Amino acid sequence: MGNYNWGSWLIESVIAIFFISGFVVFYHQEWLPLLGRRDYSPRMKQRMTHVGMTAFIFLMAIFFQAAAWLDPINSLTYLNFSLYVLIIPLMDNQVFQLEFWVRAAGLVLFWVYNDLVLGWWFALSLVSLLLILIVINRWGDQIRDRAFADLGMSFWIGITFWMTQTQLVHSYLVMGIAMFFLMNVFNFFYWTAARRSEAEHTELVKQVNVDALTRVKNFSAFQRDGRQLMLQSIEPVTLVMFDIDHFKQVNDRYGHTAGNFILSEVARSIQQILADSPLTNYEFYRTGGEEFNIIFAQRQTADVLDLVVDFWRQIREHNFKFEEFDISITLSVGVTQRQASDTTFAMLYKRADDNLYHSKQNGRNTITVEGEIYRSNHRHDVALTYRFFNQPIVDVATQKPIRNELLLRMYHPRFKQWQLPRIFEISADTQIELLKTVLPQLEVKRVSINLTARQFANKVTARRLTAYFQHETSLQEMVVEVTEVPTPDVMHQISPIYHAGGVKIAIDDVESDNGFEVVVPLLADVDMLKFALQNLAFEKEQAQVWEQAAFWYDLAQQHQLAFVLEGVENGADLALAKQLGITQAQGYYYGRPILPALD
Repeated sequence: MGNYNWGSWLIESVIAIFFISGFVVFYHQEWLPLLGRRDYSPRMKQRMTHVGMTAFIFLMAIFFQAAAWLDPINSLTYLNFSLYVLIIPLMDNQVFQLEFWVRAAGLVLFWVYNDLVLGWWFALSLVSLLLILIVINRWGDQIRDRAFADLGMSFWIGITFWMTQTQLVHSYLVMGIAMFFLMNVFNFFYWTAARRSEAEHTELVKQVNVDALTRVKNFSAFQRDGRQLMLQSIEPVTLVMFDIDHFKQVNDRYGHTAGNFILSEVARSIQQILADSPLTNYEFYRTGGEEFNIIFAQRQTADVLDLVVDFWRQIREHNFKFEEFDISITLSVGVTQRQASDTTFAMLYKRADDNLYHSKQNGRNTITVEGEIYRSNHRHDVALTYRFFNQPIVDVATQKPIRNELLLRMYHPRFKQWQLPRIFEISADTQIELLKTVLPQLEVKRVSINLTARQFANKVTARRLTAYFQHETSLQEMVVEVTEVPTPDVMHQISPIYHAGGVKIAIDDVESDNGFEVVVPLLADVDMLKFALQNLAFEKEQAQVWEQAAFWYDLAQQHQLAFVLEGVENGADLALAKQLGITQAQGYYYGRPILPALD
């Protein structure tokens, strides 16, 4: 080759500057929106980013290598482009060690391929390259942030590479080194400006989306992320809501500075527990006051419960040291999973809030999952919050009680009275505790308890209740009354569990709440039907109501099922029941629900 064309060198240097500008922008962010169009987890996006950028670097190097072979006149420029795309990304402080050495291996291959002599100078250059890689790997952050070190390293790399090109005349070698150095001068200032701009943008995003006290995401981010999950139809999604019990007492007793300390320490502790767990794809938020939420994307409730119990227990057992005070706190937790009927994120949030409220109503320091207490440290407190009232079910002929229906009530401290609970779906453990409380007060040791469709579908509930019935020798009969019928598939799965344990199944409020079409497919799996006169009294004429009662009684007889007539309020109702041949009845005529007196 002859003397180098200085005009061409200048033009190629300007082109190199434009190339660097595009490469830096693309490397930092321009291809990331492509990932945002798909429902990838954060870890998957990170993995794809690293693998994708490494592949992109190698493809660019191969492209420029091919260009140098096809267009040898401009090979100096193409080789510098290849060297640049292989060297500069090694300075990225976000790369993993494996990724760094994979990229380094690509650089070594490029180095070997472009040496035509493989003499002693080449061996010396490989030693120098290895030293360069070790220095970058060990002190890359310090080199990248200091102009003298960064440009000095670039000059060292340029000399080491271009001096292996012994087939070139000296002017080409000088221009090759000079162009690479000039590219790195521009790269340093441009990349530094890009990093500064990115840092400023990141800080602005944090100010908008991060809670200043706890450094976790705030309510605005929670709402936005939640809506995005719903729009992307990500399944499953589990929402864990918790707050600090009696937090106002912490503020009142120790001061607001102590309260802020507790908030930040709780957030820090749970962040660490989350980070140490094998679970990924979660976001942690402070959504107001002492309330926090964790969204677990692509995780079922069962996947996160061990973690929830872990941080619930660790927070309870930890003494938070503030000045001279040791402060102990507990958490109330509500857990729910996205359901098919959740058309908005607000519906999921409302159900988590209801579960949290349920934990509060059950004495706090409790975990409620889908309306059932999953963990609690105060079973006696639960029994004082909830109680079973009993109403007799009688034999129509003898007028004597044959069973007691146990009706759930909740004590409202503000009004100082027992009321219908806001949430009926208490856990099997709580029901058993309440049964143990009320059973000694009942003369007739036969009981019926009510279950919602979701409670009935829970196999754990079925097994716990049947196990209790089998071990409680004083309890002569147990009936579970399903207030909302499940699907036939669920009934076929659950009914054998109850029947194997000797527990009977009744469908409550047929006709009024559970119509003919949904009840008939279940008749082979149940033992009893209950018809409530009072539920239809305002909808139909009295004669029509009794016609319906007769129809359901006949249906029960055809399938050899027991039948209970509810809502018997006077002698006329009793006479009509006897006329139809009904043998079991319940209603105000026999007695209202009462709270049995404790010993």
